[in-house]
Amino acid sequence: MFGALHAPVPPPDGALLALAREFTARVQSLDAGSVLLDLHGLGRVWPTPEDLGRALIAAAAARG
Repeated sequence: MFGALHAPVPPPDGALLALAREFTARVQSLDAGSVLLDLHGLGRVWPTPEDLGRALIAAAAARG
C-alpha cells in the first residue's frame, strides 16, 4: 500500500520528506510539496488508515 503527503504551499526545503521519514524509510519526493510513502507493514503500528492519517496530521502539527 502507498500513501502520499501533499502540501498546497510547499514547506521549507526537505520538511515534508523529513516528516514522511518519521513513519517509514521508504519514501520518494515527487516535488517540493508532495512525497510518496510505502506503507507496507505499518499496519502493525497503526491498524487502520484513519489511525495512520491522524498520526501524520499530529506529527505535522507538532512541527508547526
